[in-house]
Amino acid sequence: MANYRIVNNSYSYDKTTNRAVYTNNDVFTLYSAPAKFDKVPAMLCQNHETTIKGFMGQTTAFRKEVLKPGVQVLADFPQCNEARYIHGELGKGSWTFLGGHDPEAYRHAVGDAPTDLSLHPNSPGYRLILNNVLFPAVKKEQVPTVVMNSAVTKEDKVTIPYGVENVVMVKKISIYPNPTDNELIISLSEGNITKVSIQNLAGQEMINRSFNSGKVNVSIKDLAPGMYLIKVNGEFAGKVVKE
Repeated sequence: MANYRIVNNSYSYDKTTNRAVYTNNDVFTLYSAPAKFDKVPAMLCQNHETTIKGFMGQTTAFRKEVLKPGVQVLADFPQCNEARYIHGELGKGSWTFLGGHDPEAYRHAVGDAPTDLSLHPNSPGYRLILNNVLFPAVKKEQVPTVVMNSAVTKEDKVTIPYGVENVVMVKKISIYPNPTDNELIISLSEGNITKVSIQNLAGQEMINRSFNSGKVNVSIKDLAPGMYLIKVNGEFAGKVVKE
C-alpha cells in the first residue's frame, strides 16, 4: 500500500514547505507529444503557447519521483522536478490530471467569486482544460503494443503465453519483457534487425543502436522510469514501460 491519505476537505490546500516556487517564476512547459504514435496526448497538449503560467490549488503539482511507470508527463517544471500535467490509460479508457485550479487566478480559493472568463478569451491554461473536456471522448485508434514472449509458427501465427492480454503483433516483431527494468530482447521472424531507436514520449531519441542480426539485446538500464516508443529498422514497433 502506498504511503498516502485521502483528504475530503474541499477547503484544504497544499501545505508543502519545501516548494521554492513563487508567483513570478511559476510556469510549466508543455511537451510536444508525437501525434503519429499517441493521438490523444497530442491533442491534449494542443495549444497556441508551450509555456503556461502556473497556478495553485488543492493539488498544485505532482512529484515526478513518485509517479508510476507508464504515467505520461505532458507538462512539467524541471527546476522543482514537478509534473504539472499527467496522463495515463486505465482499462479501455484514459485519465488526465492538470494540477492547480484556475489558470487566470493564481490562487483561486473555494468560495471566491468566479473568474470573468470573457476577460481571458485566449488563455492557454483554459484551453488545456477545454482539451480535457473534449478530446478524451474522441474515438481512439488502437496503438500497437509490443508483442510479449511471442513465437511465430511456420504458418505465421502468433502464440501468446497464457495470461498475456491486449497484445498486437507488429510486422512479426517480438519485443519483451514488457515492462522491464534492465534489458529488452527484440527479434524478427524474417530478416535482420539493422537499427533500433528508442524515444521518449516527447519524441526525443534516447537510444540509437545499429545491429545486423535477427535477435538483439538492448540495454535500457540508464533510462529513467516511464513509457518509451520503440522503432525497429526505422518503423514504429510499439511501446514499452521501463520500471
